[in-house]
Amino acid sequence: MLAALFYLKMTYFAVGMAMIAVAVIASEPMRGDWRGWTLVFLIGVALPLLPFNWAYLEDLRGAAQAGIVRGDAAFFLNDFAENAPEYAPYVVAIGVAAWPRSCSAGSSTIISCRGSCSSCRSRRSSPPARAW
Repeated sequence: MLAALFYLKMTYFAVGMAMIAVAVIASEPMRGDWRGWTLVFLIGVALPLLPFNWAYLEDLRGAAQAGIVRGDAAFFLNDFAENAPEYAPYVVAIGVAAWPRSCSAGSSTIISCRGSCSSCRSRRSSPPARAW
């Protein structure tokens, strides 16, 4: 999938690589298989470095240099600031995705466990405390 994204749209490839990196850090199931996902990430890093992709990268570099941001990063930042309401949903989505949620045992997780983490399972198996 990453290879297809690399040839279809470079920015999607970059986002895919970033998603793998963040998911390996933030997701407990992916941390369980971190070696496999690290291998996928390293293959993704190696793909642009292969000699048969150098012409493609040169073409991308030429297209990037033809853009407005090439000489004036302040223009890009001003454009971003002027259109902040249009970017707000993206900022909110990233904030919600990154906000740690707590499971019933109090451990902080990126995605709430809904009772599936080991500390919540041990709590369910112990008898409930009696209220006097």
